[in-house]
Amino acid sequence: MPDVRSPRFRRPHRALGSALFACALSACGGGGGGGGSPPPPSGDSVLAGRVFLDANGDKVYDVGDALVQDVEVTLWDGDAFVGSTLTDANGQFRLDESVLAPALVPGASYEVRVLVEQPSLLTGADLIYGMGWMPGVLDTPNAGVDDAVDSDAVEAMRNGQTHGVITATAPAAGQTDATLGFGFQGVAPPPPPKPTR
Repeated sequence: MPDVRSPRFRRPHRALGSALFACALSACGGGGGGGGSPPPPSGDSVLAGRVFLDANGDKVYDVGDALVQDVEVTLWDGDAFVGSTLTDANGQFRLDESVLAPALVPGASYEVRVLVEQPSLLTGADLIYGMGWMPGVLDTPNAGVDDAVDSDAVEAMRNGQTHGVITATAPAAGQTDATLGFGFQGVAPPPPPKPTR
């Protein structure tokens, strides 16, 4: 018996079951509807964005901010794990049907999460000066006027761990919402230790 609390366990999406039931009673050929099948979607619904270190502390992604590679970004439908991906070399992530099971349901609400305590979010100060392992600190959400470049994540506890969480609505089929931003406060390296005599 699979452990239903495991993120690897996937259950069917609630909205998908409802859509199939509605289809059976309407234009999909059952229950006296218009007959035939609904037109296929023009593509999958996609949620996308970036993970960045806000070097100048202005709460938005701009020139000089570092994009972070290999950050695991997960998608949840309530308590059900839907899928995950890693950010690429440009700090970008894309959650689509190639990494999700099931695919996004347009109009449905999801949580996009980043665990703040993961190795890819170590700051330069941690690595250079051996200060120990320090989790990332999220920027203030929605502090900018342009949603495409500000940080959107709020800090929240999920499964006993601190995450950056964005609640997002899946766009229409064939559309991409690429405005999701996980901004982390950049930590300037401390000054080098003074030589002792």
